[in-house]
This record gives sequence, structure tokens and C-alpha cells, in this order.
Amino acid sequence: MKCILCNSRKGKRHCPAKGTLICAPCCGRLRVVEIPCPADCAYLTSGHGHQAGKKYVDQLRQEEGTDRRIRLYENMRRYRPLIDEIEKEILRYGQGLSSFHDRHVKEAIRLLRKTYRSEERGVIYEHKSADPMVSALIRAVQEMLEKLRQEIELNLRASDILNCMEWVESEVRYHLRQPPGGEPYLTFIRKNHPEITPPSSDQNLIVL
Repeated sequence: MKCILCNSRKGKRHCPAKGTLICAPCCGRLRVVEIPCPADCAYLTSGHGHQAGKKYVDQLRQEEGTDRRIRLYENMRRYRPLIDEIEKEILRYGQGLSSFHDRHVKEAIRLLRKTYRSEERGVIYEHKSADPMVSALIRAVQEMLEKLRQEIELNLRASDILNCMEWVESEVRYHLRQPPGGEPYLTFIRKNHPEITPPSSDQNLIVL
């Protein structure tokens, strides 16, 4: 039986989202992005884990200096749960925004780092953007982080948030450096969090 997606290769993987067999290349290329994969799909969890591991190695190799690579890796490993929350908030904000791109995330994270760096120095000052989309994303992420500070018995310091932001900024920068046709950061983190599904095609898109 041929794969129903490409109609050329033999379908060997049962796709729970499609209810039939698809080929491995289509599964790897289209999962989450075009296929509404359930979060418990075995191919999703195993395949993306392997792909993400390779990507993280390549990302760290592009960073200058051994000390920086070690620091970034330790940030990712130590703060993974908080980084996940930041990624999910970025995805939630971007739902329905057709003009939301990686460059907006990069600018928002850059300004958030400046804001929390000021806090670390004892100065409360919010760095803002002239771009309304970037400003709205900054507010969304900030509100999520402050909610975590208030609701969870967690001593979440400005330095902890800065360590997370440094990793996220490195990731976004890595994806922006990819050649045309490379995977965007927003697509990559959507695969990390299939539970946050993009809006269906019949939903109205939000226009700023």
C-alpha cells in the first residue's frame, strides 16, 4: 500500500492521525507541521527526540568558545522545564497569527533579557519594542513568568530566567541562520509541544 501523503513510497508506519499507513520520510518531514499528531504517538516522541539531539549538537558547535558551549548546554539541561514553559507561551501567543515569525521571537527574547538583567542589578525597568507584535509577546511571556513566581513554591530569580533566555536566544539565532528552506524555530518548538495545536483552517486568523 502506497503512502497516502506522497503516493509514491510504500506506507510502513501506521499513522494514528491519518488512520492508515504512511512512509517514514513523510512522517519525519510532516509530523506536527501538517499532520495533527497525537502527543502519545510513538513515532513522534522517538523521532523528534533523535532529531532534536542532532540539532542541539549542531547548534552548540556553532557557538564560539568552549566555555560558552558548556554554559549553554548546562542551561538547557538544568532549566529544561522552564524553557518548555517559555516555548509553550510563545506558541500560545502565536496561534492564529499568520505574520508571526522567528524574528519577532528573537527581538522579544533580546528585550526580555535586558529587562531581567536590569532586575538582577536591582533596577526595575521594562525594555519595550516599537513593534506591537513583539511588545505583545513580551507581555505574554512576562505574565507567564510572574505567575510562576507567585503560584509555585519556587525561588525563581532573575538569574534563572536569564539563563533560560540565553538558551532560547541561541536556539532562535541558530534557526535564523539556516539556509532558505531550513526549519524555522517556531516549527521546531511546535514539534516539542504537539499538545498546543495550531488553529484549524476554518478559524479566523487574527490580524494586527
